[in-house]
Amino acid sequence: MTWSTGSPSIPRHSACICNVGYVAELGGAAVPVYLLQKAAGSETAGQVRHYRQHWTPIHLDLVVDDLDAALARVLAAGATLEGTVQRSAFRELATVRDPFGHGLCLLRFLSEPYRDGE
Repeated sequence: MTWSTGSPSIPRHSACICNVGYVAELGGAAVPVYLLQKAAGSETAGQVRHYRQHWTPIHLDLVVDDLDAALARVLAAGATLEGTVQRSAFRELATVRDPFGHGLCLLRFLSEPYRDGE
């Protein structure tokens, strides 16, 4: 299995994702992660590729040790925060979009992941 995402600008996209300080986790994973440079307007699966905001049921949850610091880094790199940071007794969560419309979540667990009620 691999995970890949299209991007019209590898340097800009990787700056948004990689400059958060934990991309080594992705590179060392059992699943390769690829950023594929694809121009807006090019074709994919019979459709014209665009990088406007879009919805998908599949996204990345990036687990971080310091949500506020990670959020500041991705916002500085061009991501946008959707809504507000959600905080509970179990986790802190920020939903963001990279500069190309891909959604991802920055997630800090405060207790055992997915076992304590959330």
